[in-house]
Amino acid sequence: MTRRLLPLLPLLLATVARADDHGDDVFIQAPSRPFLLLDARRRYLPREHAHAYVQRRGGGDLRLGVFRVHDPRAFLAASVTRQGVSTAAGPWGEACEALLRSDAPIPRAHPRLTLVSLRTVTTAPPPAARRAVGDESAAYDSNEEDEGMVETWGVSAQGWGVADVDLGALPAGTYLLRAQDGMFATSALLSVGETVVLLRRGDLRDHVRVTDAEGRGLPGVTVESADARAVTDAQGDAALPASDTPTRAVFVARGDELAWAEATHTRLAACDTRVYLATGRPVYRPNEPVHVRGHIRGCAPLAGARVRVFPTAAGEAGETVTADADGNFSATLVARAQIGAEHQGRTHARTLSLDARPVPRTTLRLALDRPWAAAGESVTVTATPADGTDLDQLVFTLPDGARRQGELSGGTARLTFTLPPTRAAWERVTLTATANVAGEVFTARAGIWTGRLREVLSLSTATDRGAEGHDITAQVSARDLGGALTTVQMGDAVLAALA
Repeated sequence: MTRRLLPLLPLLLATVARADDHGDDVFIQAPSRPFLLLDARRRYLPREHAHAYVQRRGGGDLRLGVFRVHDPRAFLAASVTRQGVSTAAGPWGEACEALLRSDAPIPRAHPRLTLVSLRTVTTAPPPAARRAVGDESAAYDSNEEDEGMVETWGVSAQGWGVADVDLGALPAGTYLLRAQDGMFATSALLSVGETVVLLRRGDLRDHVRVTDAEGRGLPGVTVESADARAVTDAQGDAALPASDTPTRAVFVARGDELAWAEATHTRLAACDTRVYLATGRPVYRPNEPVHVRGHIRGCAPLAGARVRVFPTAAGEAGETVTADADGNFSATLVARAQIGAEHQGRTHARTLSLDARPVPRTTLRLALDRPWAAAGESVTVTATPADGTDLDQLVFTLPDGARRQGELSGGTARLTFTLPPTRAAWERVTLTATANVAGEVFTARAGIWTGRLREVLSLSTATDRGAEGHDITAQVSARDLGGALTTVQMGDAVLAALA
């Protein structure tokens, strides 16, 4: 923002002089600083109307000037950064001030800029904030599912007034937009033209394509950067030598129009090798062996390449292994929170998931006397510790949620139960056993197929559509709940199970 304080300087000095004559203190209230935002949201063609988007907190009037830049390359180098346009302390800011102070008719010319238009813009006042008084429904919607979507109007928006300003059709060129409210101002860049520049960075070369507004390549166009120059071929393509500059800008000048593009790239060596590790399991126990496979990617000869892997049994620093002709290698590491491999200064690290919980000393096994049963039929389940340890207590949780105590006999618990009613033709239900073995709690689960009846009928046709009155061949098959083919009685006919 630019602050024009010089016109106020005589008034301030005169005020201080009068205060000194009377020996009184002087309190000068600084003007309220408005919050201004200005943006040209895209590049425009000369044959369309350009627009500027202005925002002023609280709404109100401001002046919007449009200045044509005479030397766009110099202006971009001196005034444009990734944070925006800054002209306050530079020669272009002084040129703006001089043109605005002038009484000459518009357009007003200056060696650096030409003021092509100056207008007063009124930003629409923001809507009044809605606040809850007594009944919160006046401000909040109780149907909001996400509390983060509920807000009081005017609080989050901060009361910004906005205006979309139609600047009309402008000739091709580079323009500086300047919104001013009293001594405060903000600026934005506006580009108008038919030329499009695309830039793609690379390690060996940077590729540039120059087209018109319809995407047709432009041949014979000079492309310039700070350290190189090239001419486009018949397709509108040009190649520039690769640059170590992180952010590179290229420019194309055609008549009064300047088009540009910039891209950021970190250049790597022509043969940049990388090393990778792969583990075989998702979870390891601390300090157990980890068998890994690794690979070196690169264009140099890989046979015999040396890779340091870590940590190993030899220590945290690891040890060196050798890759084969394809860059593959294997190693045995020690499970740590992080393992890695290093080759020619490139390091690849992997994070391991470690589980330090003690391993259960036994497991609980469940066995059912049948793989399936219909609703209402009896099933017997047996629970046995894998090591034969006697059970202190065992509780079964049945498919319907009921909990039943198992009948203990040494190292075995047994329970016979009836499968509950179900409306499903065929489903798999689960029962759970929880046992106390020498003070430790173990859990096991088993599943069984069940259904409303012992048999399940399925009907299939050769087609999924047909005309009215046409015959459709249908096939009916019957299977028991275990999936085996069977026969069933349907009225007076017996349908043989079909494969």
